[in-house]
Amino acid sequence: MKNKMTICSVCGCPVAKTAKVCPHRGVTRRKSMGALAWVGIIAGSLIAVYMLASIILGSTSTQNGAEPAASVAQVTDEPQVDGLFPATQDCGKWNITVTGTTFAKEELLETSDDSRLLAVKTTVINNGKKADYFVLPIGGTITCSVRYKDYKYEHTWLTSVENTVNGQQLNPLEKASGVLLFSIPETVIKDVEEPLYLVFTAGKNTAEFRIRDNRIR
Repeated sequence: MKNKMTICSVCGCPVAKTAKVCPHRGVTRRKSMGALAWVGIIAGSLIAVYMLASIILGSTSTQNGAEPAASVAQVTDEPQVDGLFPATQDCGKWNITVTGTTFAKEELLETSDDSRLLAVKTTVINNGKKADYFVLPIGGTITCSVRYKDYKYEHTWLTSVENTVNGQQLNPLEKASGVLLFSIPETVIKDVEEPLYLVFTAGKNTAEFRIRDNRIR
C-alpha cells in the first residue's frame, strides 16, 4: 500500500495527502510548486534580466561609444577642378583612375592645426595574376605620395574613414573604388600657383597624375 501521508508545508507535522487543513495547527496547507513551475519562473526571470541589461548597455553605448566610421564622400566641401579628371594610367599590374580631389572637413577628421586632409578619389584594378594589396601602410608592391615642388607627402592611414581604397586586397581583375588620404600643410594648399602631383611607384614603374594645375582656374 502506498504511503498516504505527507509533511505539512506550514508546520512540518505528518498529515494525510488529501487533507486540505492541517489537523495539528488548523491552517490551510499550501500546495508545493512542481518542478516545471520553478523552471518557468527561473527562465522568465533570466529573460527579464537579459532584456533589461541589453537596454541599459545599448543606451550607454549610444552615449559613450565610438562614432560610426566617417565617409569622406559624404563630408566633402570643395568644388572639383574641371579639366584634370578623370585620368587613367597603368603602374605595373595596377590600372589606376583618378576621378577627383577634395579636402575633408576638419571637424570630422582630426589633423594638426596647420594641415588638412586631401582626399583623392580613386578607382583601381588589379591586372596581375595573383591577389595583392593596394598601397599598404608599410611596404607592399605599390606606394603613393603627393609631390609639391621638391617635397613629398606620404599617404595617411586612417582607420576611422570607411571608404579608403588603400589596404584593400584585390583578386586578379577585381576593381575597387575609394579615397586616398594625405595630410597637406595649409601653406601648400594656399599656394595655388604651384601644381600638385599624385605619384604611384611599383618597382621600376611610375604613374604621375597632376591633381592641381596652375594653368586651370
